[in-house]
Amino acid sequence: TAAMAARLWNISWGLPDVFEEAMPFTVARNFWGTPGGGISFHPDFFHYPAFSFYVHFVVQAVQFLAGSISGQFGSLDAFRSAMETDPGAFMTAARMLSVLFDVGTVGVVWVTAREIFGRGSAIGAALLAALNPLLIAGAQGVNVDVILTFFLMMTLRHALKLSGYAGPREFVLTGVMIGLAASAKYTGVLFLALPVFVITADFASGTARTFRFALRKIGLAILIPLIAAAVFAALNPFIALDQSGFLRDFSYEQHHMSYGHLGLDAGQSTAGFYLVGTLAPKLGLVLLAG
Repeated sequence: TAAMAARLWNISWGLPDVFEEAMPFTVARNFWGTPGGGISFHPDFFHYPAFSFYVHFVVQAVQFLAGSISGQFGSLDAFRSAMETDPGAFMTAARMLSVLFDVGTVGVVWVTAREIFGRGSAIGAALLAALNPLLIAGAQGVNVDVILTFFLMMTLRHALKLSGYAGPREFVLTGVMIGLAASAKYTGVLFLALPVFVITADFASGTARTFRFALRKIGLAILIPLIAAAVFAALNPFIALDQSGFLRDFSYEQHHMSYGHLGLDAGQSTAGFYLVGTLAPKLGLVLLAG
């Protein structure tokens, strides 16, 4: 409740003008095509994976159906025209999607912490996430990072269950969550390191005492990257179908990174960027000190 209230407060900031990048909304809007044309799910934009674009398209489809039933939109072309001329009218729903994913992240924090550390710690952890200014600011925009964060928390939740005599279900779910995270933002693939860490810890601690257990563990672990890759491929078919477009945009991201830390001035240190330029303004001095 606290998380939802904090994120809904002033959710329509800046509207009807759209000041944010809102790239997932913009690409999803382009799926509807031009007047007289048909719908196409080719993103023609590969700086981010396509999962968030398709999720926002579903939100827009709900708005189209609701508007058609109420008589607001007499045709598909009328809906297209409305999104082009007045995107602010559709932005609150797009931001609400971010709010729901972010509140979901708080819920996953609560459940995971309760299972591992108990109710008291879970309340504290959930409140820290619910009232985190950086998360609240992200939830009031339209971006891929909120969706990424949700699935990374889901990855963490399932990966922690891989220790010991975990069944195939947790390995499969961990792979699915990593695939969904990477389908929201390419950097989600880095969380493949988490199950590797958990499984390696099993061997280091002596949990894997028998050869048969070790083989079973390794065999199940191989499922994780395979399933993650399958989920990513299923949600991003145009990476394979339009390889030249993908290489064009992805090479731009490589060029962007080559400038220095996340494309910023190479003379600025990573520590300086985060501690001084990002965390202090977003979290405040008290949470930063914590």
